[in-house]
This record gives sequence, structure tokens and C-alpha cells, in this order.
Amino acid sequence: MIASSRVGQHKSATWPISDERAYGICESRAEPSADDRGDRIVLDHLQIVKGRNDVLIAADGQEYVDLIAGFGALLLGHCREPIVERVRRQLDDVWLTGRLNVPVIAEARDLVESQIGSPYRLVQFCSGGAEAIEFAIRIAAVTSGRKAFVGFSGSMHGKSVAASALCWGRQFVELQNLCTLPFVSTDPEAAILAQLEQRLASNAVAAVFLELIQGTSGAHEASPAFYREVGELCREHGTLCIVDEMLTGFYRSGSLSYSREIGLSPDILVFGKALGNGFPAAAVLCRDGIEITKAMLPGSTYSDNPLAAAAVAASLAEMTRLDVMSRTAVIHRTAVERLAPLREHGIAIRGRGALWVLELPHGASTLQVQKTALSANVLVSVHGQYVRLLPPATISRENLQYALGAVGDACLGSLDG
Repeated sequence: MIASSRVGQHKSATWPISDERAYGICESRAEPSADDRGDRIVLDHLQIVKGRNDVLIAADGQEYVDLIAGFGALLLGHCREPIVERVRRQLDDVWLTGRLNVPVIAEARDLVESQIGSPYRLVQFCSGGAEAIEFAIRIAAVTSGRKAFVGFSGSMHGKSVAASALCWGRQFVELQNLCTLPFVSTDPEAAILAQLEQRLASNAVAAVFLELIQGTSGAHEASPAFYREVGELCREHGTLCIVDEMLTGFYRSGSLSYSREIGLSPDILVFGKALGNGFPAAAVLCRDGIEITKAMLPGSTYSDNPLAAAAVAASLAEMTRLDVMSRTAVIHRTAVERLAPLREHGIAIRGRGALWVLELPHGASTLQVQKTALSANVLVSVHGQYVRLLPPATISRENLQYALGAVGDACLGSLDG
């Protein structure tokens, strides 16, 4: 579907289609901002009444190419019919059972475990990412017998009190035993690893949390060697390694599991977002040998619920049928090609697969970029100096080309004040 009569027909002198070129990550020292009011300021007047694949339709009939995609959750686009139908059928059967067994829950669990593979097993479906992260914290604390945790600045593990305090400031409650180390956006990898080793040497740290690609903080990522060294240090000191793949997992970053792709074998994996294609669902997987006990407070009112399981089962089946890995590879190549010229203007480009962030230099306004893109019928989210591009893997090539061109022109326009 084309977003409007002019979507897909945008011809930009700035953004010629050219052969794929080698891609290099632009480094930037800019600090992320915690002010995310931009989306509300620019987009609040929109009244969305319908979504179809890569397009959102407003009450006034305007159609927009959606590069927000539910903050990355809608990997298969809006209202994918097989998923809608599967959830609708489940609605006719049973919604919630108080965690009593329902066949669709076992089906979804088997699908997740078969795709992620050994040595992991799914220990709980959760109602969202923050709940899953909090459960991972409890699992680590009970398993290790320790109460300290380490995260990295700029990572976003959720907005519950503990999850946000781990890496995003402690303005709400001063929680003890949480350590936030710097990340590669500001410090060399060797220096960070030295600080981590010093912390772990106390033998008091229950777990280290990793967000491999920082979705909220500019898509900064360390090298695979860095992540593997973190895993090794955790093993040496009896500390659990927990990887948050809420955004990167299930093909958003190009592969099923980015941690597995780079050779990292954490103790706990946390998935969500694309897992249910926007239906509230997350999953906690533990390696063999970690036993779930009552002391970890497993379960909640909406954990392991049949509706979420139906969405997960249908989403995973669609990912296989649509060969989503190939589709995100096409998005990656297109994004590299279309966005690369921005580097010549001081705009940093980071990302992979269907996860991209543009970092504007200080003085340029991301709100202006968002507003200009909106006027071209393209929706993007912004955070501080970052413009986030999270298209569904099912976006049409025509709409992808159009939207990237429109965003690129908006970014260049913002440099002119």
C-alpha cells in the first residue's frame, strides 16, 4: 500500500539512488538527552484511526509512512491478517486463565525455544519488557545469592523503578547496590572493561545487564569482542550475564538473536516487541541449570496469558513464512545507500537491519526534522539529538525509498536553521 498519492513519488536531488557502498559508523561524542517531549509536541494533534502494514491513517484521511512502528515492536507491520485472525480466534475461546494450562501457551513456548535453541528454555511469558526485566533481576538475585547489579549508561531496560534506575538515572528512588558504568559513546572499551572487572572482583554482583544496541541512546554498540569479554568476566566471577534483546531480537537488527550472532552466550535472554508484533508480550529465557523457584516470585496476573501466546505463535509463523531475515537485509542495504551522504554533513549514522538512528550535531533541531518529515507524510520518533528509524520489515520498497529520502532532506534542512 502506498501512503498517499505522492508517497513513493518523492524525487530528491539530494538523495540519488546509487550502488551500495561500504559503510562506516560515524563516531560522535554527543551526550543523549533524557527529554523525550518532542514526539508529544509535534505529533500529539494526530488522531490515528487505522493502520495497514507500513502506513498509519489519520481521522482526516491523511496517510503516513510509519517509521516509528510502535517503537520497533511492529516488525510485521500493522494489522497483519494472520496475526489478527489468530488472536481473534483465541478471543472466542479463552482470554485469561490465571496461568492454568492452555494449548496455545505451550505452542508459543515451543516455537520460541525451537528457534532460540539450546541451552535456553523459556521460563515465563510476561506482559511487557519492564516486567520481564524485573523478573530477570529476581532470578539473578536468588540464583547468585547476591544483591548488586551493573548496567551501562544510556541503556534502556524499561521504565519500572529498578529497570530505569539501573541505567537511566535515579531521580525517583535512590536504590542501593546499582552501579552504572560508562559506555562506548564516551569511554574506550578497555577502560570500561577495567572498571567492570574491578566491580566484579568484589564478588557481590548478581548480574550485569547488556543492551547490545542502545535503541534509545543513539544505537551505540560495543564490539563483539567487548561483549564476549563481558560474558567471560561474568563467568569468572560467578555473576550472571543478562542480555536485553527486547528491541534487537527476532530480526529487528537483522538476525534472530544478535547476542547469538556475535558469539555471546548469556545466562538470561529477554525478548519482546517483535515477539508479539506489537501485542503486549515478552519472554524470559534461561540457560540450562538455572532453576525457577518461588523465592523469585514468578508469574503475575497477565503473565503466560493465551491472547499474548496466540499473538506470539502467529507472529513467529509469519516471520518464517515471509523470510523476515531477507527483508531486513534489504532494509539494511537500502538504509546504508540512502543515508550515507549525511555523514558528509556531520550527521552520525548508526544501526543495522531495520534499526537505525541519526544523530544530529548540536544546534540542529530534531523537532524540526520530525515536523518536516510529518509534512511529507512520514512519521519518525526523536529523542534528544537522535532521530530513530524503525520501519517494519514488511515496508514496501517504494515507501522505504520515499521515507528515507524525506527524512534525509529534513535532516539537511535542520542544519540550515
